[in-house]
Parts: sequence; C-alpha cells; structure tokens
Amino acid sequence: MTVWIMAALFMFCIGILVPVMNILNENDYQKSEEARKREEKNKRTTISKEQWDAGKKGRIKTAVIVGIICCLIGAGFLWIENGGFSSSKSSGSSKSSGQTDSYGHDKYDAFVVAEEVVKNNLKSPSSAKFCSTSEAAISCSGNTWRISGWVDAQNSFGATLRNNFNVTITFTSSNKYNIDNCSIK
Repeated sequence: MTVWIMAALFMFCIGILVPVMNILNENDYQKSEEARKREEKNKRTTISKEQWDAGKKGRIKTAVIVGIICCLIGAGFLWIENGGFSSSKSSGSSKSSGQTDSYGHDKYDAFVVAEEVVKNNLKSPSSAKFCSTSEAAISCSGNTWRISGWVDAQNSFGATLRNNFNVTITFTSSNKYNIDNCSIK
C-alpha cells in the first residue's frame, strides 16, 4: 500500500469520525449542566440551555465542514496516486490516446497479460505486487509487446523478494495471444 493511499484512508477516517464523534457526544450538555449548578452555587453567571444548544449547532456545523474538507483532501491523495490529469488508465474509453496494435490492444492490455504470465511462474502468485504501468517499460512493434518491470512476491520460504521480469507477447486476435518470452530474475 503506497503512502498516498494510506494518507487518503487516514483523511477519510478523520473526515468521517470528526462529525460523528461530535454529533454522538451527548454528554456535553450533561457536563455543562453539572458545571452550571456548581457555578450557581458560587454565584457566577451561567448560560441557558438555549444558548448551549445554539453553540452546539455551531460546533456540529464546524465538525461537518472539517469532515468534508478531510474527505476532499483524501480524495486528492487518491487522485495523485492514480496519476492525476495524466492518467489515461482511469478513463476506460481513451484507448486511442497511445500506442495500439492492429487488434486495438494498448499498453494496459499488454501489462495485464504480462502480469498473468508472471503470476503463473511465481511460487506464491497471490502475494504478487506489481509495479505500475508508469514504472514499467512497455513497447510495441506490430502486434508484439515487450513489457519489463518488477514484482514483489514471496519465495518458497515466505520471504518477499523483488524480481525483475521481461515478457514478450504477440496478440494473434482480439482475445488470443502467444507468450514469446517470460524471464523473471
């Protein structure tokens, strides 16, 4: 899990918890009531229930606004993690904004196939964490794609190791491909 995703989750949690905790805290008035009775004994000025309720509404509004701001900051962190404006992966209809082969496959299609090929050659495929497409080197010549990147996966002893992979695939139709090469080092 990247730092940006953890920051986003943290901000979402704060954004949800701040207003909820403020709204659910019903002991505020009871504590104030006890303090008011003490102050009456000491002949000090106290606030009325109406004044207290008006202040509580203001605190709830403030908590909700802080919660919304925290959620927006969290959404911004997720937006950064997904590449911001430069991510063509997030909009599924923008396949034409990059290199494609004659069957319409783009670098994301090739990368997904390469991930599957690499997973099939790992000791613990379920533990695999791949680099992003922006970190991978992906090139196309005709219908042949060359994908190089890294994968973190557990070995047979359970230790997580980073391995570099090189995969060459050739698409033979819109839904079929041949694996020309797969090396994991």
